[in-house]
Amino acid sequence: MKTTYLLALLLLAILLIGCAKQPIKTTDKTSAKKTCAELNGFKCQQNENCPGNLLQASDSGNCCNLKCQATTSEIPRFDFGNYNDNLGSLQ
Repeated sequence: MKTTYLLALLLLAILLIGCAKQPIKTTDKTSAKKTCAELNGFKCQQNENCPGNLLQASDSGNCCNLKCQATTSEIPRFDFGNYNDNLGSLQ
């Protein structure tokens, strides 16, 4: 009787571990079929980036919840202004 109980407990543990490893499916079929416009999103182009979160839209992989912003390849420059005036007589 003890062996049967332990065997049943071992089998239950194996089943629980197997179930825990499987991903939980959370499919919302209604949101997967909505377009970016229906989700009130913004379609970002190649020269734009999404400052917020990407939405799962049926018609675009770049549907953003916030207005897209233009990407710039320009490096911001530091303005030294009159910083050299403070060097004193070291020159």
